Amino acid sequence: SHLDESERQEVFDHMSELQFDKDSYVIKQGEDGDQFFVVDEGELEVYVNTGSERKMVQHITSGGSFGELALIYNTPRAADVVAITPVKLWVID
Repeated sequence: SHLDESERQEVFDHMSELQFDKDSYVIKQGEDGDQFFVVDEGELEVYVNTGSERKMVQHITSGGSFGELALIYNTPRAADVVAITPVKLWVID
């Protein structure tokens, strides 16, 4: 790991657990974003909406993460993220 113990603890102090049911939207494209998510359990799909087309662009499983772009660049969410199973996520805001 690139973090020392105090840096790791600071990250953990800013994390909280969230759970979502199957078919729930975790993120909606276009919304303001201020959270980064790490998948503990479950599976999600990422969809980008362009005009009349909705395209699945990524499948995320345990250990994966998403939501960093809105945090880094302070821009609206670039995609929908939908739980395709019940999911447990760790959130950093």
